[in-house]
Amino acid sequence: MIMSRKKYFFYIIVLSLLIPVIACDKNNKDDDMRNAIVGTWKLQSITIDGTTTDTSAYPDVIQFQSNFIFQAYNTTSKVKNRGGWSYEGDMLNISLYLPAAFYIVNIDSKNLTIKRYDFKPDGSLKSTVQQYQRTNDSEMV
Repeated sequence: MIMSRKKYFFYIIVLSLLIPVIACDKNNKDDDMRNAIVGTWKLQSITIDGTTTDTSAYPDVIQFQSNFIFQAYNTTSKVKNRGGWSYEGDMLNISLYLPAAFYIVNIDSKNLTIKRYDFKPDGSLKSTVQQYQRTNDSEMV
């Protein structure tokens, strides 16, 4: 019985030491993702439910600023919208597009792929994948 109490106590100590480490690691990953996404991105393609879609109706330049300002610019219609953004726990929230959340499928120094799910009128899910390429900040007029 004493041995089982020692084991129990040992496991409590180990868990209490690991939980802050795991929490810090998650926060670091979120911070890394926030830093990686900051910049200006030019739309390359949109796929809805596996079908490539015309991109002319969508903002073709987006910008994530380090102060959590988000801008979307359609170079065809010359319309610019501004809102906020956040990244937490694998969800990218952009205030202009709420309540839908985006998920980052891929990001590196040159490419960004995000996905969102919306409900269709029949209740099924619609999957939208947007692919961007990093561009110069001057694209955001």
